[in-house]
Amino acid sequence: MLMKNNFAYYLLFLIFICSNARAQRWLEDSYLKAKPDSSGNYNFYDVQKAFLKYERKQERKNKIENDADKDEGTGENEGKFVGYMQYKRWEWYNEQRVFPSGEFPSVEMVLEEYKKFKTTSLSSQRTSEVNKTTSAGWVNLTAPLVLTGSSAGTGRVNCMAFMPGNINSFLIGTACGGVWKTVNGGLNWTVLNTDNLPSLSIASIAIDPLNTNTIYIATGDNFAGIPNFFKTLQGHFSAGIFKSTDGGLTWNPTGLSYQQTDLLYPQQLIIDPVVPSTLLLVSSTGIWRNTTGAIGAWTNVKAGSFYNIEFNPLDRNIVYATNGQGLWRSDNNGVNWIYKGGGYSNLTGGRVSLAITPIDTSYIYLWGPTLGVKRSFNSGTSFNSISNPDAIILPYGYGDRAIAVSPLNKLKLQVGGGNASLKSSNGGFNWTPSSTWSNHLSPDYIHQDVKKFVYAPGGAKLYVLTDGGIFVTTNDGATWTNLSNGLQIAEIYRITSSPFNKDTIYYGCQDAATNLWDGINNSSSQVLSSDGMQSLIDYTNPKIVFACKPSGDLKKSVDGGQNFVLASPGQSPWITPYVMNQKNPQTMYIGTNSGVQKSYSQAVFLSWFNVSPGVVDSVTSLAVTKADTNYVYASKFGKIVKSVDGGANWTNITAGLPLNANFLIPAGISFIVVSPTNPLKVWITLSGYSAANKVFQSVDGGSTWNNYSGTLPNIPINCITYVNGSNDEVIIGTDFGVFIEIIHCPIGCRITQDCQM
Repeated sequence: MLMKNNFAYYLLFLIFICSNARAQRWLEDSYLKAKPDSSGNYNFYDVQKAFLKYERKQERKNKIENDADKDEGTGENEGKFVGYMQYKRWEWYNEQRVFPSGEFPSVEMVLEEYKKFKTTSLSSQRTSEVNKTTSAGWVNLTAPLVLTGSSAGTGRVNCMAFMPGNINSFLIGTACGGVWKTVNGGLNWTVLNTDNLPSLSIASIAIDPLNTNTIYIATGDNFAGIPNFFKTLQGHFSAGIFKSTDGGLTWNPTGLSYQQTDLLYPQQLIIDPVVPSTLLLVSSTGIWRNTTGAIGAWTNVKAGSFYNIEFNPLDRNIVYATNGQGLWRSDNNGVNWIYKGGGYSNLTGGRVSLAITPIDTSYIYLWGPTLGVKRSFNSGTSFNSISNPDAIILPYGYGDRAIAVSPLNKLKLQVGGGNASLKSSNGGFNWTPSSTWSNHLSPDYIHQDVKKFVYAPGGAKLYVLTDGGIFVTTNDGATWTNLSNGLQIAEIYRITSSPFNKDTIYYGCQDAATNLWDGINNSSSQVLSSDGMQSLIDYTNPKIVFACKPSGDLKKSVDGGQNFVLASPGQSPWITPYVMNQKNPQTMYIGTNSGVQKSYSQAVFLSWFNVSPGVVDSVTSLAVTKADTNYVYASKFGKIVKSVDGGANWTNITAGLPLNANFLIPAGISFIVVSPTNPLKVWITLSGYSAANKVFQSVDGGSTWNNYSGTLPNIPINCITYVNGSNDEVIIGTDFGVFIEIIHCPIGCRITQDCQM
């Protein structure tokens, strides 16, 4: 097999669970009846049941279409109620990995598997010419201009750090794209050498002010998971703190390469401006301190879950940090901490954000759930409530709750949430819009879902980090400039190429819509808003295009994606599978929660009918082959069925696969592909962490199955495709990268040689 070497620790867009206290009501005792295990963790299905109970309550209260909390159209809020979208992303990503037991895997085990895989690959490369690494010639499909549209964007940016002494040179950290650098204020970007780190998620960056070649990064997604609660619910896991001493050319682990069972979610890393060997990190497990340039051991100086941390701009011995309650202060460079106040309720995931200014360090601003913005005139000794902008910009208490105060004016504030941002010129008593998300042609447009505001040194420029990229303003938000051109950080769900032109590709992204890439003009454009899922192009007419939003909200276009009409059959899995008969484009199949549905009129609304009632439900994968279009394969995580008469009758072909109803085998079916020349040749991939149970092939339509897994690492396999014109070669997508079979074996033998690409 070959493997692409530019991988993330988790290659696929990782799904993060909902973050606002209001969006987590199903995690309260009234919904979550189950008890945690001895380590304080809950089973996946416990959380799922709690959510379903909460969802039913919302439906009974008639809050599906007219819920006051709903904000249709925004990336994070679009759905039945606030938090719905975030939960469904999390559910989709995790269920296939924990099926059927619901027990979350050890993060430490996954990292160990990664280390073992890397060691094995390098060893094979050194000792065997047969296994010699080759290049597959991967090329970035870089568009010259960032996408536009109400939901379009480049991808999520989590953090940034300026090179000391140069406001036009700075680094940004992304949700799953590593670290990027600009030397001209964001006009051009280059990726630092972070692609081969065990995590491409970056939570925070700190640069040594005395030696800018020394850079620290906190890996992991600081907007994933929920601190203090359900820490094992998975997101972009952290591999600890990494350090570079050559400006980012090479990276090495530090003394905070902790055991993953510690479940640390890093939030913010800061460096002492006078003694840069001292670093402080706030995280889901507390405040950590190191005085040896991160090489030696770190000390947890304050337990708990903390979000923001800042040095007093005029006195490095004074350090401020926030948790869900409010402000904490240290007067001895972070060694000891005292709670100063704020009075927030410390709700689960209820982030309290912090803003301070060098123009007057006695002014401190906090912004948290329920109680809104508070201000201190006396360095945090006491706080006064100012106002509550939550209802206007719909913050997520843990994900989207950004606040900043100008370095030049202690009364000038910016706050941002799920619905763009607001500004105040009088210390937060009054607010006016400083951006909009709904019209990308507006000069004050930024992508929705604000993660952070960062003022440049000197205060002339304000940067905003969003789910759709990075923007800058020089006039307090009257106008914004998108600086995301050239960043390749999208969290892509599915990709579809045109049967008419290899340079026409549709791809769907989390938070950033369904988009069209035009390789001839090297440009991309948004075609459908919201999270983008699977697309499909009619092989007889390039103007007929299908695109799908979450949970089966299928749309059809007859003008090449300019306009769409509803084509959905109803509720379906988060990423909905649908296929077209390869000899008759009018016949289509789609997987829904109730079964496989079929249309004879190319998905015209209300033309669908269920062809598998009582046979299979919650369909997550479908396949129809050109070899014989009467053959239809459909699966859920624990079952696969086959029809040889277009869906009229079905046969269960699960026997022989390592899918165990007694929960002994942690594996579930993730994808199906069928040979285009033989309808009896079918491959399936398995998610989960069952060693050596990754890819299975049948040559008799599922009557028997052969293990095709070879020496693949013990990680989830996410998808598979057939190499047309080949001798039954297949390509798979995994959590460690992309593999292609290059050594064809007789049916039933195992692939024993791996090559790294």
